[in-house]
Amino acid sequence: MKANEFKKYWDKKLQKRRKSWEGKLKRRIANHTPIEEIRKDVFKPFCQTPNFDGFCELAESHYTTKNPLAEWRGGKFCFSEVGLRDALLQYGGNLNEFTATREHSVCERRHFTDLDTFTFTYGEATMIIKRYAAKDVPFGRYEITPCTRFDDNCPMRMEETGFYTLNIATLLMEMDAECHLREEEFLYYVKGQKIAGMEGTVADDIEFKLWDDAKIAEKVKSLVKRYVYINVETVIKSALKPWMSAVKEFMEKITHADKDREGLIFRAFERSVITGYFVNTPEGYINYVFRPYLDSQGLQDAIIRANGSSTITLEYQGCQLMLKAGSPYAKSPYQCHFYPFAEENDLFSSYIDFAITFELLTLSAIARYMKLMPKYKDIVYGMKEKVCRTFDEIE
Repeated sequence: MKANEFKKYWDKKLQKRRKSWEGKLKRRIANHTPIEEIRKDVFKPFCQTPNFDGFCELAESHYTTKNPLAEWRGGKFCFSEVGLRDALLQYGGNLNEFTATREHSVCERRHFTDLDTFTFTYGEATMIIKRYAAKDVPFGRYEITPCTRFDDNCPMRMEETGFYTLNIATLLMEMDAECHLREEEFLYYVKGQKIAGMEGTVADDIEFKLWDDAKIAEKVKSLVKRYVYINVETVIKSALKPWMSAVKEFMEKITHADKDREGLIFRAFERSVITGYFVNTPEGYINYVFRPYLDSQGLQDAIIRANGSSTITLEYQGCQLMLKAGSPYAKSPYQCHFYPFAEENDLFSSYIDFAITFELLTLSAIARYMKLMPKYKDIVYGMKEKVCRTFDEIE
C-alpha cells in the first residue's frame, strides 16, 4: 500500500460497511433488540464476525515490501519505533495520537527463551505485538492483537517472513479507523431506535367527552325507567361509551400507522390459521418480545404477567389493563380483547364485558395507551362513582 492509498482503501471499505446498517437497523427494530445487545454485537471480537478467516484478508490488505517496524542490524532483528513513526507520518497519521512501550521478559514457552512485547496506542486503538525468540536463533514467531477493544485471545500469528512484509503503520491506522466506525455504527442504531420509539405519532391524546353531573342524573333515571331489570354495570357501560370509543379510535390509528412493521404486531395470542391453536405462549412472548419492547419505550416500571394461557395483565403507575385472547373462530389470528382499566374487584370484571375487540393490535398502540392511562384514571373512576351513587339514590 503506497503512501497516498490508505485513505482510498479505508473510504472504500467504510462505504461498503455502511450500506449494511439500514437493513440491520430495520431487523433490530422489528425484533425489539435491546440497546445493550446491539452494543455487544457492534463491538464484538474480530473472530466472531461472519466469515472470519483468521485475519488472512486483513493481513493481505497490509502487505508491503518492508515492515517499517522491523529492522535487521548485524544479522539480528530489532524493533524500530523511529521507522514506525516515520511511516505513520508518511501515511498521513498524527503522531500526537501515538504512544509506544516495550517490555522484555524471559519466556517459559516451549522452544523459546525471550519475549518482547510492544504496545502501541494510536487514537482509539491499542495494538499488542509479542515476539517469541530463542537464544542464538535470529528468527522469531509473532502474535499480534490488532486492537484490544475487539480482542478475545485470538491473535494474528505469523513467522518472521510474514511479519517483515506486514505494514504495521497502516494496520494501526486501520484499527483506529475501525474503532471510530464501530462507534458511528452504534450511534446510528441508537438514534434509529429513538426515532422508532416515536412511532404512531398520528395520535397524541385520547379525546372524549363524558356526561356532566346534570346529564348523569338525567341519563341514569331514563335508563332505569326504561329497563326495569337494568343493573348498575349496564349503566356504567353506557356512561363510559364515549371513553371506550375514543380509546378504540386512538389505538386503531396507531395500529394502522405501524401495521406494516411486522415486529410491532401483538402476537401473544396468535393462533395458527390451520389448527386454531396458540402459536406462542404468553410467558415466552412476554420475556422475549413484550418486556424488551416496553423497556425500550421507557416503561421499565411497568409490571407485566401472564395469567394462564390466554390473559396478560399490565400495571403501570397504579393503573391496570388486561389483554385476553380472542375467539378461536375469529377471521384474524391476531384477534384480542383489550380492557382499558381492569382493576381487581372492579365492576369492569363482573357481569358486563368492558372490553374492546381488536382484529389487529400493535405493541406501539399498547405502549402509547399505557403512558396516557394514569392521566385518565381519576376521570373514568370518578364517572363510575357518580353513576353508582346516582343509581343507588334512584333505587
